[in-house]
Amino acid sequence: MAAIAAFAVSYAFRATMNAAFLPEVSAQLGIEFSPPAATRFLIETFGKGAKIGGVAIAFLLYYIAAALLGIFFARIKDLLPAKRAITRGLLFSLFPIIITALLIGVILSLAPEILTGYPIRPTVLSLLLFNITFGVSLGLLADTNEEGGSSLAHRLARRRVLFGTSAALMAVVFTSTVLRRLFRSLVQAVGVVSGRLPAFLTSNAEFYQVSKNAFNPVVDEKRWRLSIKGNVERPFAITYDELLSLPMVEREITLECVSNEVGGPLISNGRWTGVPLKILLERAGLRAGSRDVVLRAVDGYSDSIPVEWAMREETIIAVRMNGETLPRDHGYPARLLVPGLFGMENVKWLSEIAVVTVDYRGYWQQRGWADTAAVKTMSKFTVPRDGEILLSGRTYEVGGVAFSGDRGISSVEVSIERAGHDAIGGWVEAEILPGASPTTWAIWRYLWRPEERGEYILTVRAVDGRGQRQTAERSAPFPDGASGYHRIKVNVT
Repeated sequence: MAAIAAFAVSYAFRATMNAAFLPEVSAQLGIEFSPPAATRFLIETFGKGAKIGGVAIAFLLYYIAAALLGIFFARIKDLLPAKRAITRGLLFSLFPIIITALLIGVILSLAPEILTGYPIRPTVLSLLLFNITFGVSLGLLADTNEEGGSSLAHRLARRRVLFGTSAALMAVVFTSTVLRRLFRSLVQAVGVVSGRLPAFLTSNAEFYQVSKNAFNPVVDEKRWRLSIKGNVERPFAITYDELLSLPMVEREITLECVSNEVGGPLISNGRWTGVPLKILLERAGLRAGSRDVVLRAVDGYSDSIPVEWAMREETIIAVRMNGETLPRDHGYPARLLVPGLFGMENVKWLSEIAVVTVDYRGYWQQRGWADTAAVKTMSKFTVPRDGEILLSGRTYEVGGVAFSGDRGISSVEVSIERAGHDAIGGWVEAEILPGASPTTWAIWRYLWRPEERGEYILTVRAVDGRGQRQTAERSAPFPDGASGYHRIKVNVT
C-alpha cells in the first residue's frame, strides 16, 4: 500500500513535469545491458509487448523491494529515535533515499544517456517525495504500538489477509492503469493495418514507432545542439533555430523496420521536410580517407552510413513530418532519413554527426544486425484479411502495398489458387495507384470475383524499378530483413 502511494506521487510528476519515473528508468537500464541474444529474442517474439513487459517486471521488482523494506521497518521501528509514526517514517525514508541515490549513481556511471531529457529539478523532487511518501506511509500503516497508534493501523492488523489481498489488487489496478497511459501512443502507432487499403501518406499518429527505448527522450530545443565533427576540416555545431534557417527540401519517403516480418505492419509512408545532410558535410569539409558517417542520438543510440549514402541528395536531416513539427516519438528535434535503408539506420533524436575513417558498428550492429541494411523488395496484402470469409459471385478489392527502398516498384502480380487445384490464370498484374515514387511504397489493387466456393490461397509479389523480381526465398528478419512472398487464405461461401 505504501509503495502504491509512493508511485502515485512519482507518476504525478511524470505526467505533469516529465520527471524520471523509476520503473521506466529501471526497465531502460535492463534493455541497455541485456545480452544481445536476449534482446533479439524478446523483440522477435513479443515486439512492442517486450517494452510493456519490461516495465511491468520493473514494477514487480519494486513491489517486492517495498515488501522487504516493510518487513525491515517492522523490525526496527521501535529502535528509531522517535515516537510519532510520521517522524519514524521520515527517518526510515533515509534508507530508500540512499538506495535510490545509489541506483541513480550506477545509471550515471554506466549509461548516463538513460536520464538525458529528464528535467533535473522535477526529477530530484519527484524521487525525494517518492521515498518520503513511502516512508511516512509505512510509519502510519505500522503504527500499532500499545500506547495508542492509529485506529487504521489497528484495524489493518486485525484483518491482515483482507488487507494483503486488497493491496495486491490495488497494485495490479494501479500498475495496469499506468502502463496503459504510458504506452498509449505506442499501441496506436501500428503502421499498416489489415482490413483496408492504406492512405498514401500515413498519419503521424499511425506511423509505426520502434526504438530501443522503453520511453523516448524529451529534448529541449533551446539547449539542443547538433555537432558535426570527426574527419573534417571545419567542425562546427548548430542550434535548432540555425538548422531551421538552412535551405529546406521536401521528400516523400517510406520507412520499414528491419524487424518487420513478411506481411508485417511495421512500414509507413510520410512527407518529410529537412536539410540535405550533404549541405552540412560540405560546410564541414570532408577529409581524405573518410569512410563512414556516424549518427549519434540523445538517447545514446548510434548507427552509421557510408559516406556515399550520406552525400546523396535524397538523404536529409528532417525537422518536419507531414507538414507538422517532427513529433517527439519520431525524433524531435531532428532525425536522419536515408531512402533505401531500413528504419534502424534512420537515426532519431540526432545530437552528433561524426565522420570517421573506419567501418563503425552501431547499437544494433553490435547486437548482430546488418551493417548497411538495404531494404529488400517486399509486397503484402492489407485487404482482404487472412482468414476472411467472402461470398461467391461478388467482386472484391484485393490490395495492399509494395516497397523496394529507393528503387521504386514497376509492377505487382497476384496469384489466386483454389486449395487442391492449380492457380487460376497464373500470375496476373495488379493496378498500381497514382502517387508512387522511387522512394515511396506503391499502393496496389486487383478486382477479384470468386465464382466457386472453397478455400483460396492468395499470393503477391513485386518487381522493383530496375526490373528485379522480389525473391520467393523466405527468411527471418534477423540479421538483414525478412524476405519471401506474402500469402493469405480466404474462404468463399
